[in-house]
Amino acid sequence: MKLEIIAQENTTLKKELLKHKDKITFTKINSALRKKDVKVNGKKTNDENFEVKIGDKIEVFYTENEIKIEKIIEDENIIIAFKPFGIETTKQDKTYEGKSLEELVGFTAVHRLDMFTEGLVILAKNKDSEKELLEAIKSHKIEKTYTALINGSFKEKSGKLHDYHFFNSKEKLAHISKTKKHGFLPITTTFKQIKVLQNNTSIIEIGLITGKTHQIRAHLAYYNHAIIGDQKYGDTKINKQHKFKHQCLTASGLKFNFEKNSPLNYLNNKKFYITPTWLKNVA
Repeated sequence: MKLEIIAQENTTLKKELLKHKDKITFTKINSALRKKDVKVNGKKTNDENFEVKIGDKIEVFYTENEIKIEKIIEDENIIIAFKPFGIETTKQDKTYEGKSLEELVGFTAVHRLDMFTEGLVILAKNKDSEKELLEAIKSHKIEKTYTALINGSFKEKSGKLHDYHFFNSKEKLAHISKTKKHGFLPITTTFKQIKVLQNNTSIIEIGLITGKTHQIRAHLAYYNHAIIGDQKYGDTKINKQHKFKHQCLTASGLKFNFEKNSPLNYLNNKKFYITPTWLKNVA
């Protein structure tokens, strides 16, 4: 699709585009700018502060049939969005041909979820909030909670799993070891039993003390409690038995614990939680 605009005043490109939100959404404007799908007088630009003058011809190219992304909250600093199963958080994986969450929303994700994991993702709307969020993640000021349907059940109602992790980038596979090996780094995964089901599965809540690639999926599989529907670390026969088309893992909760002097401390003590989409199909 293409939207053509003739500037009616001297202003910035972004401000001129925002006058036409009845024809093109805010998300599509941001996405078009990020992808340099905007032309001013025939020349491509992604500079939202580009100065347009009266009479300038602006062309915006966008896709009409985009995936609709649910926003849990949005303010001037951040967006917490629900990433559905099957799309990448970013376009970091160059083999992925679809639109990433970042492209669909139009802002920068400060952390990632696997393509086949659904759930809450935080996106920064400006450089200051991006820096603040990245520092908060690094210093464990943001608590992330995951919900999963797993094979079998743990004997304990809650606990911590301490092991070692190595991700083979060529295989795109995580390996877990009980003992320290060359290249393996320590990991800790917490779990809390929510409900044990009669079909030899259980629903658990998971927390990450460390955050390595595929940590939750590989760590649970190592203890013979693979996530139901996981095609990489799970059991094919068990997955077929439960008839789930994708893995039952959801980044379901977020809680912020910013310092008192942080510009984002207004988010403190607020909990954001979603119900996993797969839960409605659990007996």
